[in-house]
Amino acid sequence: SNLEATTGLDEVNVILEACHSGSFIDDGATPERDSLSRPGRVVISSTGVHNLAWASRHGAFFSDAFLGALGAGSSLW
Repeated sequence: SNLEATTGLDEVNVILEACHSGSFIDDGATPERDSLSRPGRVVISSTGVHNLAWASRHGAFFSDAFLGALGAGSSLW
């Protein structure tokens, strides 16, 4: 939200690679734990609420495959 407010951006892509990263986009967000989901944002997480992310030899398994696909011409969609 700070990035959007200070720059005037109205479309932001958020990519999270971490254990339990799906918890940041949980529909059951509370005021104490705000969701990253907002209109104008694409939010991609490497795991679900209860899952772990794993390191690979070159970085991490999700980003290795994800960035490789983007580099080969795939889109965020």
